[in-house]
Amino acid sequence: MTYVELHCHSNFSFLDGASHPEELVDRARELELPALALTDTNGLYGAVRFVLAAERAGIHPIVGTELILDDGSPPPKDRVDFDRWGDRIVLLAEDRAGYSNLCRLITEAQLAHEKGTARLAPAALAEHASHLVALVAEPGDNLPLYREIFGRDRVYLELCDHLAPADLARNHALLELAAAEDLPLVVTNEVLYHTPERHRLQDVLTAIRHRSSLDAAQPFLRPNGEFFLKTGPELRPAFARYPAEPIGQAFANTLEIAQRCQFRFDFKGARFPGFAVPPGETPFSFLYRLCQEAVREKYRPVTAEVAARLQRELSVIDKTGLAEFFLINWDLMRFAKAHGIPGQGRGSAADSVVAFLLGITRVDPIAHDLLFERFLHEEMTCAPDIDIDFSTAHREQVIQYVYEKYGPERTGMVCNVVTYRQRSALREVGKALGFAEETLDRLAKSASAWHPESPETIAQAAGYQASTPTQPWQQLFDLATQILTFPRHLSIHVGGMLVTGEPLIDIAPVERATMPGRVVVQFNKDDVEELGLIKMDMLGLRMLSVVADALDQIEADTGERPDLDALYLTDPRVYALCQEALSAPQAGQRAGSLSPPQPGTDPEGDAGRGPLPGTDPADLDGMRRLHPTRGGPLPPGHEQPPLACRNGRHSRPLRHRVRGARHRGARRRGDLQQAGRLRRVRVHQVPRGGLCPHLL
Repeated sequence: MTYVELHCHSNFSFLDGASHPEELVDRARELELPALALTDTNGLYGAVRFVLAAERAGIHPIVGTELILDDGSPPPKDRVDFDRWGDRIVLLAEDRAGYSNLCRLITEAQLAHEKGTARLAPAALAEHASHLVALVAEPGDNLPLYREIFGRDRVYLELCDHLAPADLARNHALLELAAAEDLPLVVTNEVLYHTPERHRLQDVLTAIRHRSSLDAAQPFLRPNGEFFLKTGPELRPAFARYPAEPIGQAFANTLEIAQRCQFRFDFKGARFPGFAVPPGETPFSFLYRLCQEAVREKYRPVTAEVAARLQRELSVIDKTGLAEFFLINWDLMRFAKAHGIPGQGRGSAADSVVAFLLGITRVDPIAHDLLFERFLHEEMTCAPDIDIDFSTAHREQVIQYVYEKYGPERTGMVCNVVTYRQRSALREVGKALGFAEETLDRLAKSASAWHPESPETIAQAAGYQASTPTQPWQQLFDLATQILTFPRHLSIHVGGMLVTGEPLIDIAPVERATMPGRVVVQFNKDDVEELGLIKMDMLGLRMLSVVADALDQIEADTGERPDLDALYLTDPRVYALCQEALSAPQAGQRAGSLSPPQPGTDPEGDAGRGPLPGTDPADLDGMRRLHPTRGGPLPPGHEQPPLACRNGRHSRPLRHRVRGARHRGARRRGDLQQAGRLRRVRVHQVPRGGLCPHLL
């Protein structure tokens, strides 16, 4: 018997669902389900991950949500009490129009109330009900309204039977109502986890959500462990106690609904907000003209190498359709410069001569022999990253400029999904299990803040015996391990801003952020990249705030404001001051002068954290080599390749690591070959004085 699960919650129903979207999809594939719906509460937070996983598994994905509807009674004061307040309705998107309506309804439910208390007035469904299928388990007095809004063919009465005491009477009442009102029925299992073993974790999540122990949370726990993903034959026994004919049709309706729901993510037409260019120009022709004007200013003369490199980059930008992307970032830098806000691009964008000519970055990629393909190549299916650092004190001005230029209806901050790490997992799971606060504090402080460690390692570090763990201890570590990387709550991405060519709420739901007056998109940066949408990264750097203050002081004292792009970068007095600070960092310190940390003496501790031995900054590249590492110190002996490259002694060809169509997303999709494999491109010998790839 063919059956499709149409009511399914993942862990993006925060602290309710007990499985990742990918786990639900993998289990559906094992059960040979032809399709699966994801219907997290009041949001589409996990929809992109779910759809990508389903497409990879060969399962038809259905995007939906379960909305909380205002039932007319006074809402709870505490948002955790919304568990048992209000009515519920499951909405499934049939197509792109239905998806847009879904986003708008979720947005309305979220923005109309305080953060964490989203709910929608039933009458508000009418404006955006088209192209949506509704499943209702408890219609109550709203049934006439639902029929009027959705029509008979798009509202279904939902039958669920988890063998709980109240299920039999509720389902019989729904069967009678369906017969009396001539409404179709559908069977679901209201899934909360992919396998029965996760029901313990779901209980713990409920206790965490209610900020209590499992004992105190008993009234809020599900009655049993039957809320897992099942096949039609597995569900049949529970429904054998109802009339066969309507139940058979209710099972068949799951497949019929799945066939109607054909929405797929495709926002290519909404990728750009429509950057305004001069009359008679296209975005690419305008970009081309800007680059041709700038190349004559920055390269004197324009050599054949420069001209060929620029033409190659422009050709790739044209083929990938990213001219507007570069113009948007150029416009940000133009605004910042006009308002005296220090800012500069960083990361792999420095590999692009186009970014250099537009003033987005300040590193000459040709002079330093940087590889453009690290940043962008024709196989990429999404926009590259251009991270721009602005003065922390002035970054808000740039953000407000984006809001004003493109409109608040097309712009929004990307969300950041805060997930459980080992310390927070131990604390919150342990509290739910009733462990003493002192014990949990010792365990959490003994665990790594970043990388998961074994229970034995943590217990021993905390001073407990780990050789013969008791059942409570084993449960604590098992459940704390299961909850790792589970979403806990949403926050704002540090600088990611989504700009779209269509109203944002047609592409992704938005909700209130903790910061007053801000809204946040329910998709994180990875989701945005996977969808090929444009995200601008506007980050705050306090050092640039110091630079801004210095420029203000110089202007106040001299009446002139220095142009950072026109600084004389070969002034020997500057490097002499740096050498003095390096040679006598304590006795020779001056107010405002460079005081870099010195190399440590402990090979197990601080070695390599300071400047490389033998470095003597006599130019800008030498300054850069003071701290050539990223993410930690160099292991002993590893400082030699960079020094050898710098001095032209490297005897073997070097290789750059080149990204495919976003290697981070490619790993998630599991199809590296199709997405563009991580590949290594052979490059020529680094010339004497060139920038070593080891340092990138």
